[in-house]
Amino acid sequence: MKSLIVCPCGNRIWCDKRLEHRKKYCSNECKYIYMKRPTGLKYNIKVKNNGWFKGGHISWNNGKSGMPWRGAKHPFWKGGIYINKKYIYEMCREHPLASKRGYILQSRLLMKIMIGRDLKPEEVVHHIDGNPLNNQLHNLKLFPNQAAHMKIHRIARARGRKNE
Repeated sequence: MKSLIVCPCGNRIWCDKRLEHRKKYCSNECKYIYMKRPTGLKYNIKVKNNGWFKGGHISWNNGKSGMPWRGAKHPFWKGGIYINKKYIYEMCREHPLASKRGYILQSRLLMKIMIGRDLKPEEVVHHIDGNPLNNQLHNLKLFPNQAAHMKIHRIARARGRKNE
């Protein structure tokens, strides 16, 4: 047996008598609009994109772009430097080889300053003492590619030295 239900938006729905207690809305879009405002829609919602729901969703930041605290304005700002596992990364958004977040290896930045030009993507910065956290200028050496870099490591391993 079917019963007639009227959705808050005004649409009429026919559904089974046993599902009547569950079915209260004509569509998911209507459901999410009226669940947030039980008294009905009082103002228009501007839908910017088709998010999780068919009709989109209301963004958490009300359509404002970006966070108000970014970079040095953020209370947890640590100077734009962080250590990921064993390498030191530094914030440099304008660098062509920076990551999506704007960070680049600090050793590559120091080598760029030392030689006076941008490093090519295939060039490798080697830490002479083997400690990637030691970014002093006398500890850095530039190789034209990864093959030349690994050649030094193979020679050191053959001689029985751990670092070179």
